[in-house]
Formats: sequence, structure tokens, C-alpha cells
Amino acid sequence: MQMFTPLSASGGTVTSELYLAQVPKYYAGKTLELSLWDPGDTSPLSASLSVEPPNPSGWSATPFSYRAATGTTNGNRNNACNSNSSGGSQVNSVQTSTGASLGLFNGCWLTLDVPIPLNYNADQNGWWKILYSMNGNGTSNDVTTWTAHIIGNPVHLIVP
Repeated sequence: MQMFTPLSASGGTVTSELYLAQVPKYYAGKTLELSLWDPGDTSPLSASLSVEPPNPSGWSATPFSYRAATGTTNGNRNNACNSNSSGGSQVNSVQTSTGASLGLFNGCWLTLDVPIPLNYNADQNGWWKILYSMNGNGTSNDVTTWTAHIIGNPVHLIVP
């Protein structure tokens, strides 16, 4: 899936929620693996993202682990990607930009491993979201490509 989202902030925090994938209840106990190409090109805004599974009252951030790897030979890539990870620890968000001209994952694949709880009920018709939180002054946009799959199972894309 590709997405383009224009973002604008005036000295505060602005958020953008995007539908990610529909995950049926029968995947409870498995791991949702998300791969995001080059997320966080949000200069001049700093940015972080979190993953939000559905619950009875809406959506809220859930813990995940992450790792990154360079995915291009382009000279503007962030060579530090290969050492950027949560170290297997679970986090509720990952910073993708400090507001500098290039994002922390510029030219890199960012992979998130999100455990699906055993008691997952697929509320909200099973739709998961990604939440981008931006801070700073100015307008930016990000073009990124995402893939989503359940480890060991394919994801079935359904038009909402």
C-alpha cells in the first residue's frame, strides 16, 4: 500500500491516523509484521509513529519491537539504519524524524513486529491503524510504502 499525507503544525502536536490492515479474530496469538519503506520524511516536523489495534472503545497504541535495514545504495540513505532497533524490547512508539532534512529511516526499511494478543476480538471490524504524531512549525509530507502480513499467513486486502 502506498500513501501520501500532507501534514501541518503550528508549534504544537498534530496527529494523522491511517487505516493499515484488517486483521480477523482468528489471528489472535500471532504476530503482525509491518514493513515501512522510508517513513518519517517529515522535515521540518519531528515525528513518531505508533500502531493501534482496535478495541471496544476505539483504538489505542500497543507495544511492538522494531528493526531497520538500509534498502538502497542512494547516497542520502541513513547508514545508521542497520543498527537502529528496539533491541527486541517492546515500545509503544518509534521516532522516525527529529525534524532534520532527512528522516531517521531515510532509504531504509523499518520493520515492526506487533504481537496480536490472545484475547484479541477484532473490534471495529478488525481495522488496525498507524498513528503519526508530529511536532514543530511548518508543513511537510511523506510518501511511503507499507506491507503487512501475519507471520506464517498471508494478509487478505479487503476494500472498506
